[in-house]
Amino acid sequence: MLATKRLYFEGTYKLQCSAQIVAVGAAPISGKPDDPVLKPFIVLDQTVCHPQGGGQPSDVATITSTTSGAVFHVTDVRNDKDRVQILHFGQLTEQDGTTKDIAELFAVGSTVSLSVDEAARRHHARLHSAGHLLDSALSRLGVLQQYGLKPTKGYHFPSGPNVEYSGVIPPAEVDSVQKRLQEEMARLIQEDASVEVFLDVPAAKIAELCCTTDFEPEEEGEDKGGGNTSLPIFPLFGLILLVA
Repeated sequence: MLATKRLYFEGTYKLQCSAQIVAVGAAPISGKPDDPVLKPFIVLDQTVCHPQGGGQPSDVATITSTTSGAVFHVTDVRNDKDRVQILHFGQLTEQDGTTKDIAELFAVGSTVSLSVDEAARRHHARLHSAGHLLDSALSRLGVLQQYGLKPTKGYHFPSGPNVEYSGVIPPAEVDSVQKRLQEEMARLIQEDASVEVFLDVPAAKIAELCCTTDFEPEEEGEDKGGGNTSLPIFPLFGLILLVA
């Protein structure tokens, strides 16, 4: 099985590339073998599309055949179960094309051009960065240490972005913590610090940088923990205006 080369690691705003088709098929987006709903997908030898993961939604994009001129609208991007290949789920322009139609228009071995929706990518990146900024602000304020909080889930979807922590902040102190947090985030934004991405980081380094090795990314559709009032949940709505 040919592994998909992940060009999105080369830069957040790398939005276009050419590629060759490795496979065309249909599978459940959920990844569950008993899911009866199959969606068409295309596998490429390389991609700039970021798959869903790390609490962040996938890119949306278009794949255009340089041979047939057909356009495949990518609405969801997922890793395969072994995290080797990336599956681009979607449909043909203005119709629910069958897998056979797609296989004819996008032949294995043919060349395509891939273009990511820039507005959606930037929105997702801002939400994800805001989550890391929030965690940095809490650490700088000493809130994590004071209350023994540990990040457990990050949800960076536009439908309700938040970061959840295990631990308890006394109810009487919540308003004060939120006010201090907003002020500290404003200061961090004014610093205009650069954002760096590290790959293949050892667990010890993750613990040093992130204060935990137990952070669980949240996926779309999962419970975001809002039903448990003992867990501090810091919403990210409104922060996009600050980091834009």
